[in-house]
Amino acid sequence: MNKTAKGVVTAAAVASGALVGACGLIYEGVLSRTMIEFLSKHKIFGDKEVENKYESPEAEKGYEWFRETAPAPAVIVGENKEQYYAYIARNKVATHNWAICVHGYSGEPSGVSNFGRHYYEEGFNVLFPCMRGHSLDRNKYCSMGYYDKDIVCAWIKKIISEDKDAKILLHGVSMGAATTMLVTGEDLSDNVVCAVADCGYTTCWDEYKAQIGEMLHLPVYPFLPIINKISVLRGNFDFKKCSPIEAVGRSKTPTLFIHGQEDTFVPYSMMDKLYNACAAEKDKLTVSDAVHAVSSLVHPDMYWAKVDEFTAKYFDSKVEAKK
Repeated sequence: MNKTAKGVVTAAAVASGALVGACGLIYEGVLSRTMIEFLSKHKIFGDKEVENKYESPEAEKGYEWFRETAPAPAVIVGENKEQYYAYIARNKVATHNWAICVHGYSGEPSGVSNFGRHYYEEGFNVLFPCMRGHSLDRNKYCSMGYYDKDIVCAWIKKIISEDKDAKILLHGVSMGAATTMLVTGEDLSDNVVCAVADCGYTTCWDEYKAQIGEMLHLPVYPFLPIINKISVLRGNFDFKKCSPIEAVGRSKTPTLFIHGQEDTFVPYSMMDKLYNACAAEKDKLTVSDAVHAVSSLVHPDMYWAKVDEFTAKYFDSKVEAKK
């Protein structure tokens, strides 16, 4: 091989190594627990999202309820011997009704306390699972719902083991909505009666494809395939296999889809794709002026009127259980 050829090969190898190294850094920067903990302490959204999500009176009511109610931390061991954590608020009034409220990426259980507050006041026990790589969970990496579905399914089994008459609804936002939809694609007990998926994505691949240019100003190819390969090689998940749209196609769980029309973080166009793919009973709500994950905060009356209308179909004793 002549010097020119060797130089080209060497340059290509260096460039390839630099590309892989850069993709490794992106993977760590998006999915590592270290970065998630950093993001959870900083405002990562735009001005409108910040105003709605962090400064909303509705959000503050939820946080205040969470502080006053002080849901108890709990842990169980899953079938794979992993420990799964959650916070549980048992209602003061005895009830078989349960709401599992699932938080989003870089969030924590208190981040969906506005959901928990509503269901608690409706007479439900409320369980807030800790997603993989978040809050009390001990995993090093997030899985965007892929392994998180196992966490939620384990808690469902735990609830039913303690109360065979339990009636359970699932309510997730963003990554929590993706998790919720993935759960509905599993072989669930009839105790799980309905679900609410607020601004979830079709697949993790689609979500990252939409955001890699928007947030990182990078082309999809070659970056996203390499980052995905790194995820698989490190024992985490395949972005394409994290597919809520496939899960709802198998679902028997009635599901309400909600999405803010101004959402660009998880594009609003994903809602109709998910709704159309869903094989179960379904309904949907568009919140015209809501950005990402704030529909319940900007129009709480409309939001909860629709949710209550939907969930009331599956909870005959819901009103009787209210305080």
